Amino acid sequence: MVASSDWHYNRTDLVKALVEVGIQPSDVVFSHTSLGRLGYPEEGRSIDIACRILWEAFQEVLGKQGTLLIPTYTYSMGRMEVFDVQNTPSTIGPFSEYFRQLPGVIRSRDPMLSVAGIGPHAHELLCNLPHTCYGSGSLYERLRKIHAKICNVGLGLYWATFRHHI
Repeated sequence: MVASSDWHYNRTDLVKALVEVGIQPSDVVFSHTSLGRLGYPEEGRSIDIACRILWEAFQEVLGKQGTLLIPTYTYSMGRMEVFDVQNTPSTIGPFSEYFRQLPGVIRSRDPMLSVAGIGPHAHELLCNLPHTCYGSGSLYERLRKIHAKICNVGLGLYWATFRHHI
């Protein structure tokens, strides 16, 4: 048996895994991630490298016509903190914060459960949302209507907040 600290993956492994679970070019994908549960990539032992490798894998599989959405939750409203859509960091892991800061990524204005996205459908999905996280007109309803895919990385479906909408 190999200890988890000895187990490694690389970008090719991530691309292969995304394809094997059914992610295709031009899909709309909503993904919660936990890099800590994956270990370190063979490309290097740092969070920055792990984030870059995962981002590159999603880019390769989705292509320019695909849309990727990543939760960037802050829980600001629940904490009675000011939420600044451009500057408030995500509090749910390093990949969500890495992704939020990428050029071209936009973010919803939800002071509890903001989501960042990039791709042709990001604007229509993340802008002009109602004041409800899960109800009528919410991001999750929009995802359901366009048959988006949920693809968590390093986490099971228990962590998919989409289930609260259902």
